[in-house]
Amino acid sequence: VPPFYAGEMGLGLSTVGIIFGLTKLWDIVTDPIAGSLTDRYGPTRGRRRFWLLVALPMMMVGTYQIFLPPEQVGWLYFAFWMIVLYLGWTLLTISHIAWGVEPSRHERDTSSPQTSQL
Repeated sequence: VPPFYAGEMGLGLSTVGIIFGLTKLWDIVTDPIAGSLTDRYGPTRGRRRFWLLVALPMMMVGTYQIFLPPEQVGWLYFAFWMIVLYLGWTLLTISHIAWGVEPSRHERDTSSPQTSQL
């Protein structure tokens, strides 16, 4: 992606590098916010799936816009769609990882004999 935007799109390698760096710094801010959102909000059943479904269109549109840009684009176009793509990626990965580590209902049952002995 950087050679394409720096060369064919005419943004320059330093501009593309700065945009990549700033969007990754912005990702540092959005990761904890996305984690908090996915933990607190969403339907009671299928809470993580809800956020996966929210992230999917964001990633699809962001990927499309990044890889198939119009003829002439500026740095603002590239930066905006990189932020959308990274935000979708953040929501997808955080929801997916959190879904995998959530304890099952059986593990949370406090009335089992194993937990009463501890």
